[in-house]
Amino acid sequence: MRLSWIRGSIALALLASCVVGGVSNAQDNKTTQSGEKDKNEVKDESAKDKKKSGKPTKISLPEYKLTMMSPAEWEKKTPRFPQMIKYEFSAPAGAKEGEPTARITYSVLGGSVEGNIQRWKGQFQKLDEKKSKVTKFVASKKTVHWADLRGSFKDTMGAPPFAGRPPKIRANYRMLGAIVELDGKLLFIKATGPEKVVTKFADSMEKMLKEMKVD
Repeated sequence: MRLSWIRGSIALALLASCVVGGVSNAQDNKTTQSGEKDKNEVKDESAKDKKKSGKPTKISLPEYKLTMMSPAEWEKKTPRFPQMIKYEFSAPAGAKEGEPTARITYSVLGGSVEGNIQRWKGQFQKLDEKKSKVTKFVASKKTVHWADLRGSFKDTMGAPPFAGRPPKIRANYRMLGAIVELDGKLLFIKATGPEKVVTKFADSMEKMLKEMKVD
């Protein structure tokens, strides 16, 4: 009788060990699978961030003997009006269709510095005077006029000047405009878009201008 009881106890102990071991292995497998999933998610997010960050583009204007590197947040595009636009970018880089973006252009136009700044201000239906400002600084021995304008923008959807297309009013827009004086010539760099988008690369754009090289 006692021998049967001992055999029964041993059998129950072995059964319990198998059950516990099975649960432990299942938990280990679940943990491993979860860990691999987390790693894959981090990898995917990292790739997504890398795609959106883009990479700097070398901007070369031989007629001005000028070079600079665009912010990594900008994505190079084909200029809509190549007869006027030297370079064109969109930000943020890698933006999906329908996402808010800013348009950045490099162009050579006539007129005076003050006249063009007033023209930029006129592109706003209502300018936020408290947030808007115009300053200037020197970079590579060249004077750069820096306009930071905010308010309700009259968006002509990229139509050329005097196209006659009625503008669409865009609230909470921001324009960063730079006019670089280059030995009697003027280079215009202008970024326009939703304020929350433009604000993300405002410091990078100013840094680009301050680090430009003119031979």
